[in-house]
Amino acid sequence: MDGFVLHQGKIFIPDSSSFWPQLLEHAHGAGHEGVQKTLVRFRSSFYNSRAAKRVREYIRGCLVCQRNKTEHLHPASLLQPLEVPSMVWSDISMDFVEGFPKVGGKSVVLTVVDRFSKMAHFVPLGHPYTTLTVAQAFFDNIVKLHGFPSSIVSDRDSVFYQQFVDGALHFGRCQTPAQFSFPATNRWSIGGGKSGARRVSALSCR
Repeated sequence: MDGFVLHQGKIFIPDSSSFWPQLLEHAHGAGHEGVQKTLVRFRSSFYNSRAAKRVREYIRGCLVCQRNKTEHLHPASLLQPLEVPSMVWSDISMDFVEGFPKVGGKSVVLTVVDRFSKMAHFVPLGHPYTTLTVAQAFFDNIVKLHGFPSSIVSDRDSVFYQQFVDGALHFGRCQTPAQFSFPATNRWSIGGGKSGARRVSALSCR
């Protein structure tokens, strides 16, 4: 097209262009949807390598979106405090901390905290990890030192824990199926510190 620079068949929009407000309004104003859908509309006709950043900034300042912002989560249930543990390494919490630089092929830390003493173990894992490798690391680093706990609390869903129990059965350490409950707070989780109220799973293996 005359007067336009094309990039793979799409009109290139330089960072200094004065057309950005109109283009973003056209891409976002059709339905005031999220970043991804707005970006898809923009990229259907135009190109800029930093378009995603501009779209995010535009949506963050959109008054219509701010006034009509809705929560897409299930309503929170009543708080159900966890029972106070009575002995060490009987009731624990576990979580995964990701995003570390890879060292020795490991970039994930499995954090296991004793809810009674607040003592924590930090177990490095490779990524991607499976429930079987997590179960193996759990037994090698936790069970062999402290025995199997009576409850495990985490924010992972019941599907993960069912597979985790299958891994436990694979190692012959757990004799009965897990029972799940969903208290609304996980007091001790990531980094051995307190976390906010959220939906968690409690695994019991007796």
